[in-house]
Amino acid sequence: NPDQCLTNDMSQFCDHLAHVHSQLSKPILDIILNTTQLIMLAKARGHGSGIPSVLVSVGVVAITSFGLKLVRPPIRHLVARQARLEGELRFAHSRLITNAEEIGFYRGHQIERNLLQKAYDKLIHHINHFCTVRIPYAAMESFLMKYLWSAAGLLMLALPSFLNEQNDGTTSAEQVSQRTADFITAKGLLISAADAVERIMLSLKEIAVLNGYVARVHDMLDVFEDMPEKLFVKATVDNSPIDIRHPKGDIQIDSFVKFDKVPIVSPNGDVLVKDCSFEVKPGDHLLISGPNGCGKSSLLRILGDLWPVYDGKLTRPTIQNMFYIPQRPYLVSGSLRDQILYPHTLADMKRLGRSDDDIRQVMDWAFLTKIYQKWDLN
Repeated sequence: NPDQCLTNDMSQFCDHLAHVHSQLSKPILDIILNTTQLIMLAKARGHGSGIPSVLVSVGVVAITSFGLKLVRPPIRHLVARQARLEGELRFAHSRLITNAEEIGFYRGHQIERNLLQKAYDKLIHHINHFCTVRIPYAAMESFLMKYLWSAAGLLMLALPSFLNEQNDGTTSAEQVSQRTADFITAKGLLISAADAVERIMLSLKEIAVLNGYVARVHDMLDVFEDMPEKLFVKATVDNSPIDIRHPKGDIQIDSFVKFDKVPIVSPNGDVLVKDCSFEVKPGDHLLISGPNGCGKSSLLRILGDLWPVYDGKLTRPTIQNMFYIPQRPYLVSGSLRDQILYPHTLADMKRLGRSDDDIRQVMDWAFLTKIYQKWDLN
């Protein structure tokens, strides 16, 4: 779906890319600075090189990553599928808008509504599934980062501060004071480093989400290399002699078609024909000719109830007793059977006691036998 890729997917890709950059650059710098300060503090106080504490911290991060990996949902595929379903729903709406006239002539609004509802239900079902599978991951993530990391950090601080006995000639009170100062300093540095690591771990979800949009944008770039920009502007006529806000025409139902002083006016107020009058009775034939934009198709839109009757009197048969062939062909989303039955459905066919043999017979009448022989009705 190009509309989805060029608008929503590109916007989400850029937002997540900028967010991931800000989430990773500063935490990585904080980890380097705080770890360096902790190692220098350990060496200055004679607690060793600090390498064992660093290994413990790396081990805790590794355990956390392994535990989260066990419950991590396939975020990349879920995000890509959600974007695809959103694109399908947007495409269905765009397709409906583009072919609104043909759908209106065919009276296929119920089928189109069912297609939109089906696309919407698939998207909502996927979003609910996505939220459900993320609950265990979020719970495990919060537990490990809040409790496991806190316990490991306190252990790393307590071991060198309280178990390392050195006889440097200082009194017991001075040693307690020095250890307390070292403990508070190291605790602050370790909390800052742990916060940075936590932000990096949380960024893994953002990276997975970004990966999903990367796949979508990559697919778009593989298909589209260049797309010209187009601007469509539709303005209304301010000085229109017809009040398009309050239609006052009269419509009557009969067995013939009659226009009695009916103006042909576009929805934006352009008066194509100021006063149109003619009558077509059953069995009559009428050919309307003229240049583009003179109102030929607009007359049928008024007759088909797509445009309102702003003035005059229109007499026509019921919608069930008339059939319109639109200017552009329209193919509904579905099988070959759906194309033949449109605007009716398979349920309508079964309710009327019809079968696929009747469809094939109709196609034989229209010399379309090769089509259903080459492609199955399904």
